[in-house]
Amino acid sequence: MKVLLYNTGDVRGELNEPIGIELIGAHILKALKGQVTLDIKWFNFDQYSFDPLQYDIIGISIHINGLHVFENIYRLCQECGFKGLIIAGNSIATFGYTQLLEKYPDVICSIGEGEYTITEIVHGYLNGCLDLTRIPNLAYKDKEKLITTERVAFDLKQYLPPLRVFNKQIKENMGISRIEASRGCSWNKCSFCGASHKYNNTNWRPIDIEIILGQLVDLSGSELTTVYFCDEDFIGNDSERFALLVEKIQEKMKNSEISPKMKFFISVKPIDIINPTNLEIIRRFMNCGLNDLFIGLESGCESQLRRYNKCTNVDTNLRTIDKIRLLEEAGLSIDIGFIFFDYYMTPDNIKENIRFIEDNKLYTLASSLIKPMRIQPYTKTFADSSDIHTNEFLLDDLMYSYHFANDIVEQIYGAYCNLDLESIAHKIQSMYRREMSFIDERKLITQKLVQLRYFEFLSIKTISKYYIDKEIDELQLKSELSNICLYAGNLLTQR
Repeated sequence: MKVLLYNTGDVRGELNEPIGIELIGAHILKALKGQVTLDIKWFNFDQYSFDPLQYDIIGISIHINGLHVFENIYRLCQECGFKGLIIAGNSIATFGYTQLLEKYPDVICSIGEGEYTITEIVHGYLNGCLDLTRIPNLAYKDKEKLITTERVAFDLKQYLPPLRVFNKQIKENMGISRIEASRGCSWNKCSFCGASHKYNNTNWRPIDIEIILGQLVDLSGSELTTVYFCDEDFIGNDSERFALLVEKIQEKMKNSEISPKMKFFISVKPIDIINPTNLEIIRRFMNCGLNDLFIGLESGCESQLRRYNKCTNVDTNLRTIDKIRLLEEAGLSIDIGFIFFDYYMTPDNIKENIRFIEDNKLYTLASSLIKPMRIQPYTKTFADSSDIHTNEFLLDDLMYSYHFANDIVEQIYGAYCNLDLESIAHKIQSMYRREMSFIDERKLITQKLVQLRYFEFLSIKTISKYYIDKEIDELQLKSELSNICLYAGNLLTQR
């Protein structure tokens, strides 16, 4: 029996290791050793270079904005008369299975964690006893009726390291190696976040430290030195474990088991940063490779933070900024999450966010600050925004389109979007978030991204002066925005 696991890639041009199919592949091979031949392919390198008729099962990991790749593969299967199973997984299948199955009713959707789920499908198909009703985390059509099976969280005690079949390509093309230290979030209550649905409403779950260390040793042996921890919540309210992991990494660097050149990237919560214990561990981690830190501040407006149900408020965010500035001075690169617009936003909320960004000079970071909230299925925001659910659901973007409740906010957002500065950001980021052979190159790209973020901030501030404060007229607005766009565009050609 032959199985293909295929990843649709990243449309932004970033080479993010497709760790999901590598994890699933590891579990299939262990459970069905000697009974299954497994191929793992990645659109970024393999495109459509395979014959569907070679396989009994094709599993496709569909990223956001990767739907066109899935559709091309599906069409290829139809045209050649493929009679096996097609399984869809990852974000599109997890959050958009209803809409996906309306168009492709013969596909099986894997919801959330797929290691056990897809392995069981392969096992049942191989032995001629496939019963989808008995396999958890599935959605499929049975005589036009949508069926969903029991949701079950994967037992991380059964966790196996990913197969790492793309190490060579990642190294040669300066891509991003990915690793997990945990799954889920210890807060798990943010209204806009889909982690609760993805992980079946479980909270933060750690992965065994020895498994993590073993992977870092292996990656180091492949001369891969840029490692992104893709955890939603790296620390998870467990400072003791955080300290132990850092200590173990430091030991292995001293013993030359892990390269001292290895650089790490993690995501944490604001309340983690203001915790003195965690702050000290972060400083120690910087001495053994911590290079980048992501923190979800999300807003500088109190009413927005309440709507987002964040485990923070404006005061906490201000204290967090004080700490991250100290970490910046010590050499740590900082990225922050910021959701500038949301459905219920008011002009006063816009002014509060502008003031917060300006007072704290957040535009000096390489972070995207002027973003709208994504209303995604199976989130609290989705449940609380039933009045706009009649708007179009964009399956490829995995969000509902919407107009803002306030007309002035709608006009401001529309004027900002028309500048299309985000497309410039994507081009710069595709160079920024990758394995960097040259430190000077990375610094140059970071500087460009910071400059663009400043132009983005100037744009929203200028637009708000026209629509809210009435400080400038339409002619001044057009002139200032034209100059900003010109300067932003020049970033792509400057050296």
